[in-house]
Amino acid sequence: MIEHLHIRNVALIKEADIDFFQGLNILSGETGAGKSMIIDSINFLIGQKADKDFISNGEEEALVEGLFVLENDDVSEYIKDMGIDVEDNYLLISRTIKTNSRGSIKVNGRSATVSMLKDISQFLLDIHGQHQHQSLLNSSKHIELLDKFCGKELEENKESLNLSIKNYRQINQKIKEITKDSSSLGKRLDFIKFQIEEIELANLKENEEEELLAKRRILVNSERLTENIGNSIELLYGNEGGSAVDNISSAISLINSVSQDDENLERLLPQLESILSLLDDSVRDIRKYYENIETDPEALKNIEERLELIYSLKRKYGNSVESILDYYSKIKEEYDFLINSEELLQKFNLEKKELYKKIIKTCRQMTEIRKKEALILQKEIEDVLRELGMKAAKFEIEVSQKQEFGTAGNDNVEFLISPNPGEPLKSLSKIASGGEMSRVMLALKTVLSKADNIDTFIFDEIDSGVSGRTAQKVAEKLAIISRKKQILCVSHLPQIASMADNHYLIVKSSKEDKTETSVKLLDYSSSVDEIARLLGGAEITEAAVANAKDLKNGAIEFKNHI
Repeated sequence: MIEHLHIRNVALIKEADIDFFQGLNILSGETGAGKSMIIDSINFLIGQKADKDFISNGEEEALVEGLFVLENDDVSEYIKDMGIDVEDNYLLISRTIKTNSRGSIKVNGRSATVSMLKDISQFLLDIHGQHQHQSLLNSSKHIELLDKFCGKELEENKESLNLSIKNYRQINQKIKEITKDSSSLGKRLDFIKFQIEEIELANLKENEEEELLAKRRILVNSERLTENIGNSIELLYGNEGGSAVDNISSAISLINSVSQDDENLERLLPQLESILSLLDDSVRDIRKYYENIETDPEALKNIEERLELIYSLKRKYGNSVESILDYYSKIKEEYDFLINSEELLQKFNLEKKELYKKIIKTCRQMTEIRKKEALILQKEIEDVLRELGMKAAKFEIEVSQKQEFGTAGNDNVEFLISPNPGEPLKSLSKIASGGEMSRVMLALKTVLSKADNIDTFIFDEIDSGVSGRTAQKVAEKLAIISRKKQILCVSHLPQIASMADNHYLIVKSSKEDKTETSVKLLDYSSSVDEIARLLGGAEITEAAVANAKDLKNGAIEFKNHI
């Protein structure tokens, strides 16, 4: 639900902070006071486009912020999947519009797009106004409304259908690949076969290129290696008595000859002997390396040719030996698939046939569920319409089939109505009366509210065209829905205003050649005064106040018995 709304520099609203609560929140005020600005601000907040006139005159930027409490864990997870952190199930949406530059959108501090806002807001708010009945007027949306009422059984069938359709499309694609032009298939097979044979003939091994480069480096530098390593051996173990080994051996003999004169010298001998032993080992290893230095020009030529083959394959199939081998695995799999195409085609056609049967069966089950639930839903809506003053109205949900199937099945769903006796059933879009449309929409919301996951409904003057006893019934229905949902409702009817759990007054005032709109939460006494104004106009009489109290107290008693 929406917990707080902050508005700054929107039309006549300089700055407003509004705390909304659970239950029925009514916004009222004189015509032109700015009630629509509140709804416009919320619409802007959840992704609706706004022009520069949205910004207060003389200002460069307008800001709207909304704090929402997410009461559904699935919604929280959905928003987290979008990369937005959600702490304690609170969501702060902030949006600005500027005169000379682009505005900004932030959701819990993270930059977002209008598209993201619309995705998120579909789970937060459902806004309906006197001229905002697109979901009812657009018959393509009727199936979504009916499906909400159908519940879990239909959802399970939808999930099964979606999986079957996904598999069906994948099988279809494979069949297309097999059955495409035979000459193209043959060319593809020949081309893949050539590539496979070329890579197989090369007999590549992982890390081969690195090993060849290392060997080539040795062969290219073999002359310099031979000279330097030979000189190193001569210095370490020469034959003229001046080598490092001979010198250390002589030093050990000399120290040993005088060690009896000073016992401290005996401690030095083991260190020198250890060095001599280590040096002997090193000389043997270096001599072995020296003896194995290759100077074979033919070996170098073979390495160069092998490297050139690898470079040629890399240019065709990948930037490394590993990439070439990966490519080989893929084309080998494709070749095996295509070479066995006739057998596979039979297998895929059989699978396609079975999947089609399953899809049609699931679609029929979904049709049965929809037809069964449609009878229940249309009766409940007719019952509510009667309570709302449309006593002779007939409401029907037509479920018909189309040839093609999709993820929602193969049903067409349309809501039909006959508002008055003797009139034929017709599409909702043919309803001329705004009052009738408002009541149909309210009846739908009353019945569907228990199946709707959205926490907040916003009604903008949906009471247009109703009065008297009908207005009282509309007020009672709003109160009933508000026991389970948060409702924000802009209204000019005293019957609806009296039913408010929280009553807000929108006031326009002028000061120093400036006109501003403000929002005030009313207490019981102030709410009675506002209801009296709605009853009697500009002049509030004692009779109007008494009548207002009766309405308010009657509303309180009604709500206590819901």
